[in-house]
Amino acid sequence: MRPRRGGKHVAMGTHNSLLRLGDGVYLEVIAIDPDNLTTRYNFACNLANLLGDDDAALDMLGPVLERDPGGLLQDTRYDPDFAGLRDDPRFQAMIADAEARLAAAKPADGLSPT
Repeated sequence: MRPRRGGKHVAMGTHNSLLRLGDGVYLEVIAIDPDNLTTRYNFACNLANLLGDDDAALDMLGPVLERDPGGLLQDTRYDPDFAGLRDDPRFQAMIADAEARLAAAKPADGLSPT
């Protein structure tokens, strides 16, 4: 049995899948929408600060910084939720990679594309 893709809950930053268990009986699975960078970022904050799970926080944060247009990178640098990760080489590499990606995408005049 495989769940069928449901819809996105944009306001909540989640999506769902449905699994039919029987006549009129379904199991709804709700998960973080991998396309919602803000939700992934906030979940990484909670993993790092509230749960102290650095590995899971970095796993959640990595795809955010790979796709972020710049705003979340700025937040990541100074967010107190990531204070415990600042000396982690993996965190530092993520920041450096995102900075390099954004610098390479910036036009020669230094202005953001419109």
